[in-house]
Amino acid sequence: MLDSAIIQVAIGLIFIFSLLAILVTQINTFIGNLLKWRSKNLKEGLQHLVTDKKIQAWLLTHPLIDMVQAEIDPRNKLEDQIDRIVDSPVTDVTYIAPDTFVNAIIDILMVEADKLYKPLQEAVKLIGDEETQSRMRELVRSLRSGFSEQTLRDLRSIVEMIPDERARNALIQAINSVEDSLVKLNFKTDQIVPILEGVSKIRDGKFRSALETILVSAKTLDDAKSKLESWFDDGMNRASALFQKRLVYTSLFVSFLVAVTLNVDTLFVSRSLWESPELRQSLAETAIRYDQGSANQIVKPSNNDDVTVAQLREEAEQIGQTVQDLLELQLPIGWEYTEVTEEMITSSRLLGIPDPSKNARNLWNFIPGNSNDWLTIWLQKIIGLLATTIAAAQGAPFWFDLLNRVRGDNNSSNTG
Repeated sequence: MLDSAIIQVAIGLIFIFSLLAILVTQINTFIGNLLKWRSKNLKEGLQHLVTDKKIQAWLLTHPLIDMVQAEIDPRNKLEDQIDRIVDSPVTDVTYIAPDTFVNAIIDILMVEADKLYKPLQEAVKLIGDEETQSRMRELVRSLRSGFSEQTLRDLRSIVEMIPDERARNALIQAINSVEDSLVKLNFKTDQIVPILEGVSKIRDGKFRSALETILVSAKTLDDAKSKLESWFDDGMNRASALFQKRLVYTSLFVSFLVAVTLNVDTLFVSRSLWESPELRQSLAETAIRYDQGSANQIVKPSNNDDVTVAQLREEAEQIGQTVQDLLELQLPIGWEYTEVTEEMITSSRLLGIPDPSKNARNLWNFIPGNSNDWLTIWLQKIIGLLATTIAAAQGAPFWFDLLNRVRGDNNSSNTG
């Protein structure tokens, strides 16, 4: 089957496209790791989910998330640090488990919920009697862990017996404030009251409304966590889809740069393979013998979040090796610049070799006026480079799968 010129040219082109696709993937991986594309996309996805700036800053610096190279300075208000934190460079974190995100969010909401009880805690300090003060603290802790009408009644009964009018009035006002806030929560169960309290303190209306919608039907704490995890998964799926879409455009751009830089012109290469039996046969045989396993190892993405200088250096070496593999095939690629004279054209005609004024690798022929066919050369070159760009952007698995099918057909033909 390899004796067929058409099959040889097809195998040769598929092999070239496979190597170019590997090169594009390697360049994408190198640039992505260098610029931390995945980490930035994850951060952007989190910010689209959590639209409240304060919660954003809190979440990005949370020990469970650790998405930015910044920390909350306890000496200053968080509100004064939001811009600095949100705009900080990302870390190497490229994945967050749903339960990790939910635990971090609930932890933040619980801290926000604690602010509801701060006036009550301060008022308790005004009680002069230590035993009464201790009993009140215990009831406040009980109320924070889970809303209870009985706990509120116990608090009010103790307050009524406090002789200090100043302390009594402060406590009554604080208890009324807590009760009014809790009643507005429209809670389903005591377990999620603290979470709903934290939600009620969120300033960003869009984010607060989203969480209220998610939690309104939750009946237990586990149910609330499950709903938050589903919401997070949905948001990350949308962020991943956006990242993949951007990666497609990036691959096309990188493919175009590779095609232009190496001057891999599909039309010119195809014609050269067709006109050179030795080249196309050698290329087809190399393609059949090529170790696809090593190629798969090269393009396999790394699962390690911590991108080191050594890893970047290794990826750069892989890029250089793939380029070297392409060059060793002795393909009609690359650019040259040679002034074409009438004597050269006349000599080529006498010798029966291609007209140098139509050489699509010679940049001199692309200058208007230098060649009678300069416009045709330009149009063919654009078409050839665009074809290479689209082919290389398809990905190595696509071309290797196609190459394996051709290999299988060839083996079947030989055994038959």
